[in-house]
Amino acid sequence: MIGAFLFGIKKEMERKKFLVKIRAFGHATDFMIEAADSIEAVEQAVLDKIGEKSIVWEANSFFEKRKCYLTYEEVKDANRHDGVIR
Repeated sequence: MIGAFLFGIKKEMERKKFLVKIRAFGHATDFMIEAADSIEAVEQAVLDKIGEKSIVWEANSFFEKRKCYLTYEEVKDANRHDGVIR
């Protein structure tokens, strides 16, 4: 019981890297964030990054100018040797 409790805390505090892609109103940007593995933590990290005003927006006519798309995906370290990469 205690082991599961301690494992749960360690898992909750573990931070991961995410690639965020935003396509909004004719503009696009991609950037990396680091956050805990929860929706709330990722949302807060994205807001913090946007608040820094360090994001470079590029004009992008490919996506619709009336909508906003935000996606994120976990980035694994390709240099780790945990097994065979397929």
